[in-house]
Amino acid sequence: MMHGEFDCSSVMDSWFQTGPCLVKMSSGIEANPFSFNHISNLLYIDLPSNVGFSHRLKGKATTSNANVVESIYEFLQFFFTEFKEFSHNEFHISGSAYDAQYVPPLAARIIRENRYALSKNKIPIQLNSIILGNGLIYPRVQDLSYVDYACDSDNEQCNQTQLDPFIKTGINPYDIRKKCTYQYQRPGTIPRYCYPDIASVEYHANQQQIRTEYGVDSEASPYRYCSAHRQAERNFDYDIMNSGYKSTMLDIEKILATSVRVLVYVGDMNYKYNWRGQKTWLSQLDWVGQVEFNKASDKDWISYVSGTKAGVVKTYQNIAFVKVFDAGQFVVAEYVIDLLNDVAASLTPLGNLPEEIWLLRPPGVFGSGTAVDTNISKDSNVFHKHVLTRRRSNYS
Repeated sequence: MMHGEFDCSSVMDSWFQTGPCLVKMSSGIEANPFSFNHISNLLYIDLPSNVGFSHRLKGKATTSNANVVESIYEFLQFFFTEFKEFSHNEFHISGSAYDAQYVPPLAARIIRENRYALSKNKIPIQLNSIILGNGLIYPRVQDLSYVDYACDSDNEQCNQTQLDPFIKTGINPYDIRKKCTYQYQRPGTIPRYCYPDIASVEYHANQQQIRTEYGVDSEASPYRYCSAHRQAERNFDYDIMNSGYKSTMLDIEKILATSVRVLVYVGDMNYKYNWRGQKTWLSQLDWVGQVEFNKASDKDWISYVSGTKAGVVKTYQNIAFVKVFDAGQFVVAEYVIDLLNDVAASLTPLGNLPEEIWLLRPPGVFGSGTAVDTNISKDSNVFHKHVLTRRRSNYS
């Protein structure tokens, strides 16, 4: 999992949304009864180097997005070499916000390397799908969705004239229903944190006992969700204000030419990575299913929890786009039971993948039937009974 803005820690997602423990400002550390590790192994990667708990060796600077992707691939090879028992499992890559810039090229790299992996003494990675949540895929196109007229080619000015005025209102750019609780900073940047619980996570992560239990290297800097010192490194091939406006659509087109599935989801309350921008780049993908995908109509995505319409989904062949209603950047946190049950329903033994099973599977769109009863409560015992029973049946 890679979840975060540029220079922001993916490990935060473990403590904030999907991991076994959540850190709350109001209640401290608490067990997460709806953790995704009930149904799958989770691997969170802090990147680039010097983000979160990660740090780089001297003379090993990360100078481009391509370097980041190379580092992740080599890490995965090392991981599966050390833990061969996991190398035959289905592998899914998930990324959100700026980290979605890394997911498509990493997936394309895995697909390419898998062809010659054995002859190169590398381990084939069983890539099954990629998940792009509220992601930055084609910034030049997505920036235009801020307003109904185009910015000029100066993307720094576009940020400062379109995004800055919005940020100055104090509204959370990741969820327009909410106020941002932290002070406005320099032009062209998002306020450091818009979610109070993130400060609690930082405090928790910097306790020496926690660092010791996590095996954090003593040379690693104090944990910060977003690392300001990384943004100052101008040798990196991405500057939030100027040079990072690159598209990863070509990599997605390569992925769509295979059997690997692509899921794109977005919360409709997200301004910065809004659904209009997502739909625009999706419609411009050059692949064999482009015409049919663009012609496909939106269908209802029904919440298994409430039994009501929670969004719309558009799908064709191995790509799906889901717009989730009343959700911001942290869609998973707001629809955790729905998403987790859909993930549980879609897990299948390797090599036995039904054609229309997806990580998000609204009835009548990706398959028939539901993963669990639609009146499931948030009681963890009820949840565990349904999800774990379904999981066992998938592997029987």
